[in-house]
Amino acid sequence: MSATGDSGVAATTADGPTTERGAFATVPRRLRGYRPAQVDALLARVREAWATGSADASMSSGHVRDAVFDLVRGGYDARAVDAELDRWEDALARREHDDEAARRADLDHALAVIRARLGAAPGNRFRAPTGRRPGYRRHDVDALCQRVDARLAGEAPLRVQDVRAARFPAVRGAEAYDAAQVDLFLDRVIDVLRIHP
Repeated sequence: MSATGDSGVAATTADGPTTERGAFATVPRRLRGYRPAQVDALLARVREAWATGSADASMSSGHVRDAVFDLVRGGYDARAVDAELDRWEDALARREHDDEAARRADLDHALAVIRARLGAAPGNRFRAPTGRRPGYRRHDVDALCQRVDARLAGEAPLRVQDVRAARFPAVRGAEAYDAAQVDLFLDRVIDVLRIHP
């Protein structure tokens, strides 16, 4: 999604990212942005989970990553909100992985899943979309998979930001991979790259 507008007041501190309630700029009324009430409600829950320091299963880095907001005219600037949520996701993920044993187990599991996908032949790494739903173009997804493989082998750089910025043309039929399955794979890649940048 794209929108125009300046980012809100945000900073990252030792206590986690901070953004004032309602601090995000809104896009002009002719454009659509994230519904402010939904964004404010999510950030209130995230701040509460952070402040309590509890392992809140209802609010983790994964919940922040998977957040979806309605698009409304004159809503919050999506780019500013996404950037703030990325900061919160990273902060929560670091806290979640403080336990070395749990971090190692998570990493081993994520690497096993990633390597299983990368071990499949190009064009066969993910299932095809069901029905007439569009998916991601296989060629482009496979190209990113090659970059992930090279990164894991220590042969080429690949950053979390590079994976987050990846975009794939939507196609149908034999040239498509199921988008949800690819997104889940990329989430695991991000988890691994965050632990071993």
